[in-house]
Amino acid sequence: MNPADQPILYLAITSKTLPLWTLDEYAETRIAQRISMVSGVAQVQVLGARNTPCMCKWIPSARVAANRNQ
Repeated sequence: MNPADQPILYLAITSKTLPLWTLDEYAETRIAQRISMVSGVAQVQVLGARNTPCMCKWIPSARVAANRNQ
């Protein structure tokens, strides 16, 4: 595989009814795996997934301080 090689196929999937995580899972488990089985395919990448978790930190003292200021 030559790192300078350019992709020959870009495939975009969208849905008005399915959530993004479902589309990502489908692209990873169904589409990418099947394309990688084609003779001559060196690499398949799935890009654009939103895998960033929502992180929340609870600080009880901040809530108490906020209530005092009201």
